[in-house]
Amino acid sequence: MIEYIRQYYLAERSGAMTGIGLGFGFLLLALLLWKLLPLSALTKGLAVGLLVAGSINLVVTISYYIYTSKRIDGLQQLVTQADSTLQQTEIQRMEKVFRSSYPVALLVDAGIILIGIILMMVNNTFFWKGFGLALMILGTVGFIGEGFSMQKNRAYQTAISQLKF
Repeated sequence: MIEYIRQYYLAERSGAMTGIGLGFGFLLLALLLWKLLPLSALTKGLAVGLLVAGSINLVVTISYYIYTSKRIDGLQQLVTQADSTLQQTEIQRMEKVFRSSYPVALLVDAGIILIGIILMMVNNTFFWKGFGLALMILGTVGFIGEGFSMQKNRAYQTAISQLKF
């Protein structure tokens, strides 16, 4: 059972690496917008928004990378537990993830998108429209990432539930 859990956290850490890459991608896109396009209020707002989005994405995904690495390192402490006990603990943990973590993450993503829409609709300045567009991009990327994560974790939960110890 330890190996299943280890593989789960290795996959989660790999996903965090993808998120880190996206964060750097946002920062690079912001820099390219700033340097290559004429600096209108819209491109400034989009570039600043992408800087903020990239920074947020990097903080979140680097933190998650560190968390999963610590979980992998801590697996040795679980070696003495029976596989059936680990299985039940892991099933309960995954149920909690689906009940609490994913709904919160999806609400945060929806909130980011909503703030982006409000900024685009309420403000008459193009800077805030560009900034709002960047927030909408961040929230949409977050939704897509959570969707893939939910699908992968549902498969993991089903697989460990079917193990016989």
